[in-house]
Amino acid sequence: MLAMPVATISRWVFASSHDAWAKGSLPTASGSQSFRLPPVECAFSDDPYAKSVAGFWVPAVCLANNVYNDPEEALGPPDAGDTGNGFFGFVSLGNGGWVDLDMEVCAVDRGGDDVRVFQSVSREPVTLWASSSPEGPWVLVEYRKPCNVRNPGTFSRRCDFDLGEAGLEEARYFRVQDGELYPCPGGTTSEGADIDAVEVLNLGR
Repeated sequence: MLAMPVATISRWVFASSHDAWAKGSLPTASGSQSFRLPPVECAFSDDPYAKSVAGFWVPAVCLANNVYNDPEEALGPPDAGDTGNGFFGFVSLGNGGWVDLDMEVCAVDRGGDDVRVFQSVSREPVTLWASSSPEGPWVLVEYRKPCNVRNPGTFSRRCDFDLGEAGLEEARYFRVQDGELYPCPGGTTSEGADIDAVEVLNLGR
């Protein structure tokens, strides 16, 4: 299911918090189609980072092998690192796993990118979904985007996303999903994308 071509998957909506798919009518560049999320309630804050975990799923075989299994490591600002004897500060998502994060504030579509994901250890790609509810529906923002830019002074690399590419004006909840799609066990204890933090670049006011 996760290996479908990008041209196809970009037209779909993740309908539930588990594994059901439902075909949606997402906006296209021409505006000939539209998809509208339910109304979203947004807090007013200058804190742009994820506040709580709304959902979490990793394949059991990956959970058994990985040692970075705490989804709350994805909360707050980026703080991952390497002690020389091991990593810290992120959650590993395994093969196609995900973590759902409540930002409490809303990301809004303005010029440029609106959401930033910090991904650690290597350059694993990330798939980002957005919603106005922790139960979905989840709208695909971008599929398997490489996270390969590193900010000075930050251990994790980042990848940025534009809500406008999904035809969304705003979103409060984000599903960050592994885009590496490498079967477990894979020879490491941090299989899949390793999520350090999620940041709203354009805060709703």
